[in-house]
Amino acid sequence: MSILKKIKINSTTAREFIFFLLLTTLVAGLIKLSKTYTTNYELALDIVDLPLEKSIRYISPEVINVNASHTGFAMLRNSVSGSEIKVSFSSMKKTGDGAYTYVVNDHVEDLRNALHGNIDVTSTKPTEIIVVVDSMASKRVEITADVDVNYAPGYGATEKLLISPDSVTIVGPSALLKTINEVQTQKYSVEDVSSSIHEELILEKPDSTEILKYSISKVVIDQDVNRFTEGTVTVPIQVINNVGGKLKILPKTVQIIYTVQLDDFDEVSSSDFLVSCVYDKKSTTDNYLPLTISRMPKNISSVRLVDKQVQFILID
Repeated sequence: MSILKKIKINSTTAREFIFFLLLTTLVAGLIKLSKTYTTNYELALDIVDLPLEKSIRYISPEVINVNASHTGFAMLRNSVSGSEIKVSFSSMKKTGDGAYTYVVNDHVEDLRNALHGNIDVTSTKPTEIIVVVDSMASKRVEITADVDVNYAPGYGATEKLLISPDSVTIVGPSALLKTINEVQTQKYSVEDVSSSIHEELILEKPDSTEILKYSISKVVIDQDVNRFTEGTVTVPIQVINNVGGKLKILPKTVQIIYTVQLDDFDEVSSSDFLVSCVYDKKSTTDNYLPLTISRMPKNISSVRLVDKQVQFILID
């Protein structure tokens, strides 16, 4: 029993020792992190808001050396984050043709925001950054949709496919832009469609994308889809250039088969159509005249005549 009791006491003592050791280490670490330190950082420049028609030729130098005074907590936080400063193109001063200057000391707050924590910037090097940009040619071209749509039976498109936006501005060398007349979307195929289409498609860019800039990278296509039905009407045939009423046609009416949206079916009547034939003595070599649909409603999508021609006779 005395041996077990001794082991228990030693085990408890060990746990207490480890606890106080960890606590002491933690307190010592917090004390060190609360102290003030001076650290040097290298911030790489990232030019943002650059106009589409401009490209950066070079930046000199490409990094800013920043001496900063901060606590250990801030130093620890900055050691695990990226060292980069975003510089708006509009914040730089133009100094020549295509040359711009970023005055570092005028943007100390930007440096502080690029780092983390409560930081005092003590010095920077260099004091100015030189940025040289090139102007590029631009061209606006049409966007075409590479779309393959198969509709469910009885369904179809009510209007043509809409692409938004319908064009894209491309910036790059003028010689290369001359070879581009349109930009296609990625292939989009869909089967058995019975409802309207609304899809976002990515633009298919040529292999020279690395030296070209595009104002957009994707578009939205919209296609209204509705249910359609087929209807039939019987329409009287109008004879044009009837020679004194002596020309008679057989039959005097013709059937028209049309396709219309189901919602508009009741709005279509035979009076909406006009079918005519023209008698021309010089060009008529047999006893038949071709028929033409001269008028039809705007809300029908397709139309056809059951008979394409009509027989005629001349009565003396």
